[in-house]
Amino acid sequence: MHSGYRFEICRNGTYKITGVARDNKALLKDSTLSAAIKKGPNAENLLSVKRKGLTWIFLINSQPVITLVALPFYGDKIGVVMSGIQKASFDNLKVKTEL
Repeated sequence: MHSGYRFEICRNGTYKITGVARDNKALLKDSTLSAAIKKGPNAENLLSVKRKGLTWIFLINSQPVITLVALPFYGDKIGVVMSGIQKASFDNLKVKTEL
């Protein structure tokens, strides 16, 4: 990843957000416990990121957990990274450009 954000959750109920610019990483939100994260062997969690004006709103299961200043969006790719035994699915992936 050349630039963007990493929005990570862990099965212990924590999340963190890392900014990446040209392969340099900056921790924007250290591991933080969130009641919004469902735990358990078959728990499903919905991660969302919405841009509103000059901010990014990060949501877990439709609950806002942090708002950050929006940096310009570069590139034309979106990615998902998983480790361990996990599954990702998309029912309705939307990427919009607001003018």
